[in-house]
Amino acid sequence: MSDVVRAGPHMRLWRCEQCGRAFEADRPKCEKCGIDPAEDTRLIRFFTLLKRVHFDPPTKWPGIGRGTLACDPARKLGQLKASEEAATGEPSAVTCKACLASAEWQAVGVEEVVIAEGQDHIITVGPDGVITHKAKDGCCG
Repeated sequence: MSDVVRAGPHMRLWRCEQCGRAFEADRPKCEKCGIDPAEDTRLIRFFTLLKRVHFDPPTKWPGIGRGTLACDPARKLGQLKASEEAATGEPSAVTCKACLASAEWQAVGVEEVVIAEGQDHIITVGPDGVITHKAKDGCCG
């Protein structure tokens, strides 16, 4: 079982807690479950806003990043929206689709990043920016 969702680079990253599906959208609405907080605001409890993690490319000095984002080199780390964004030099922690598509991140050679993991499923982002929801091995038939 695999759910693939693509969206624009500046949308928020959400996870539906009912089905485990991760998706990007301006507001939470699960197309798979049909849960839409616009219909009943109490349904917002079924969604988690995930933080977008950007890649801070390395310099020649170990442990010291460039201090800018791989997806937008003009943006400094201090310009991040702390409630929705973070940055790291650890390539496997990156969830920003634009950073994942950058030459700096691609040069590191990570194939996919785990966004979320549950007891029976795992949600990943590949270098092409595609979010995938998969059942874990040995689970669900």
